Amino acid sequence: MKGFENIELGLKKDLIGKEFIYKSKYGGTVKSVVETVYLTYTLSSDAERARLLKVLLSSKSDKVELTPEDKIPIDVEFMWVGMKYSVHIKSTNGVHYTLHEDELYFLT
Repeated sequence: MKGFENIELGLKKDLIGKEFIYKSKYGGTVKSVVETVYLTYTLSSDAERARLLKVLLSSKSDKVELTPEDKIPIDVEFMWVGMKYSVHIKSTNGVHYTLHEDELYFLT
């Protein structure tokens, strides 16, 4: 995604090949090695932009149905669209982890 390339490249440079410990919420631990690092993105917006997107999608697809509330513009202080990213690691044993959700410790 445009704007986050340097973050992803830096994480790959620093983490690929590193050993880490995953502490399970059930008490166990697993030792593994980082195979790759990748980012996923979540897009969000103010309520009016979300409503406008739903109206547009409903005109293009019968899978999106409008409610009566969807036809009423929403007054917002300012309009915005933004994204956040999550960092994921795939280990050499094929397991995927999320940095901000899983308890990972990189070995020094």
